[in-house]
Amino acid sequence: MKLSLHKNQQSVINFNFSLSERSLLINFLCSHIADSSGVLHCVLVDANFLCSHIADSSDQCALVDAV
Repeated sequence: MKLSLHKNQQSVINFNFSLSERSLLINFLCSHIADSSGVLHCVLVDANFLCSHIADSSDQCALVDAV
């Protein structure tokens, strides 16, 4: 399985991993994202949440699953 981080419709990061590793990857990424108070938190996130913490307001960001 492949997971790509897209900003402004261009793939900027590609992850290749098994299906069983997907949730681990998402949780890992989430655990390294700080909220506005600087506190690290980890929850199971969806693409919109993750992208909102990566891209600024001028960016278009999407996480795309591809088998």
